[in-house]
Amino acid sequence: MRQQTPRVASACSRSVKRRRASPRDMARPAPWLQLLKLSGLPFPRTMYERARVNLISEISPALKVSAEEAEDYLDDALAKGVLKAGEKKK
Repeated sequence: MRQQTPRVASACSRSVKRRRASPRDMARPAPWLQLLKLSGLPFPRTMYERARVNLISEISPALKVSAEEAEDYLDDALAKGVLKAGEKKK
């Protein structure tokens, strides 16, 4: 039998390594979750809380205001009915 050329051998081992690494990568937990737990920041419990945090983080640089002012702006908009939660389009 002919021996494999270095290029064929490296390509074969690369694909084998990738195939073996995939299940390990899927089973390994994401590092950001551990970092979030260690940071001590409050973890949003519901999608509403996550959406609220995201909206505040988008509003504050857009209006060039602090996070507290952006939160007040969001509360006012929700109270006025500008943003309606859970509204279905017809």
